[in-house]
Amino acid sequence: MTFEEIGIVSNPGSTRMNKMLHDFRQVVGGFSGVAYRELSSIDDMEHILRDFAAQGVRLVILSGGDGTLQLGVTALMNHGIFDEPPVICILPGGRTNMVAEALGMHGTPSECLRDVIDGALGGGLKTVDLPFIRLQVTPGSAPVYGAFFGAATVVRGIEFTRRVIYPIGLPNFLAHSLAIVWLIAMAAWPFKSARSPMRREPMHVNFGDSTPEPKAY
Repeated sequence: MTFEEIGIVSNPGSTRMNKMLHDFRQVVGGFSGVAYRELSSIDDMEHILRDFAAQGVRLVILSGGDGTLQLGVTALMNHGIFDEPPVICILPGGRTNMVAEALGMHGTPSECLRDVIDGALGGGLKTVDLPFIRLQVTPGSAPVYGAFFGAATVVRGIEFTRRVIYPIGLPNFLAHSLAIVWLIAMAAWPFKSARSPMRREPMHVNFGDSTPEPKAY
């Protein structure tokens, strides 16, 4: 693989990338010939990937969180941009980096980028097959693809953590630990209330062609 066959997309809106963007740009600048783009909105992803396909890119590196990966894979799956699907790499550049960490990506986005490009150029880049979930929120809507999705209390827990815990400025592992303890407390008497994030709500869920069943989740 050559530099010209590598395309990098960074998401400055992701938490870690926002703080490390200057250093990341400098590292990218050291790889002459690599295609590099930055997202200014979620609508940019499809256009960027189409440019990469036209340039013959075979390795697409996404630097952002799990949401950035979801955005990239959804664009690839829904629009058939590449004749031959490229290898996708996700760097841990967001607040939530479950997929990157599960694939062994540890360190800053810049450190991981160096390792990935060195591996790609040297022929030592290891690839794995990763299954993705196809989700349609409503019938007829464009599907979304991701490695995992949350619903009900999971979503409210994430929203609570982002709104209340993250602004404190704690490292991720401390912020998540505090959020878990707090949310568990909110689910227990006497703290649980009708406004608690840890409450059940009726939802209609169906899997494949099954009939939607209303149930409290």
